[in-house]
Amino acid sequence: MRFDACAEGGAINPYDQVMGEAVKRIILAALFVIGFMMPASADYDAGLAAFDQGDYAAALREFRSLAEQGHAEAQLSLGIMYGMGLGVPQDHALEAKWWRKAAEQGHAVGQSGLGDMYKNGQGVAQDHAEAVKWYRRSALQGNKYGQYDLGVMYDEGKGVERSDAEAIMWWRKAARQEFSPAQYALGLKYENGEGVRQDYGEAVKWYRKGALRGHAPAQSGLGYSYLKGQGIPKDDIEAYFWLRLARAGNHGGAVKGLEEVVTSLTKEQIAAIQKRLNAWKPRR
Repeated sequence: MRFDACAEGGAINPYDQVMGEAVKRIILAALFVIGFMMPASADYDAGLAAFDQGDYAAALREFRSLAEQGHAEAQLSLGIMYGMGLGVPQDHALEAKWWRKAAEQGHAVGQSGLGDMYKNGQGVAQDHAEAVKWYRRSALQGNKYGQYDLGVMYDEGKGVERSDAEAIMWWRKAARQEFSPAQYALGLKYENGEGVRQDYGEAVKWYRKGALRGHAPAQSGLGYSYLKGQGIPKDDIEAYFWLRLARAGNHGGAVKGLEEVVTSLTKEQIAAIQKRLNAWKPRR
């Protein structure tokens, strides 16, 4: 439901693909937790347990039976298994079929995921207007993925008239739910003065929120802010720290800043920063 090469200052494309395989695993893990929080459904619990143990054939049997009875979480789980090719041949059309069934029941995650499929043409014909429709349904239920992705569509002018104001409004809603890609996107808007009055201090605020949660582009944006003294006092030690974290997160845009700042640091300073890096953990 959701970074390319970056220009100096961390100005990169904030729109990562959230429906990649790693995130599908996260969603299924979340469904595993939800399954034990919801009213008893022994068959769904059995399917989740089988999946957790790597017994995909058993998981499929349980999920399919429930999905055919209209169980929304089972429909999502079955769709994920088709999308990832777990226990069945990979089939994005069947993935979309089962996510649609959950989405049509009003499941916000299903709606957001179906929006991704329409945006990317995965399992369905690409249709940006249809993507916007499903993102909006998810967003109106307060789902942070739907809010973020709807903001992306407004920012890109895909399936809807381009609007910085609408993009920022939806990103702000997702950012307030601690969704780090939205926090980074807001920071970028404030840094560049797009749709809002340019405010480097506000940009730093949002970059920091995303950075503390482990979002590599936000870490890069914060690092460059320290490097340039933009919205915050210049601090080469902090710049190096955050740019190193961004690079460790495979954000290529941090490399140029690291090459610039490292020349101003002593070996002792770099060693002290390395200790901080070794101990650092993102907020959850």
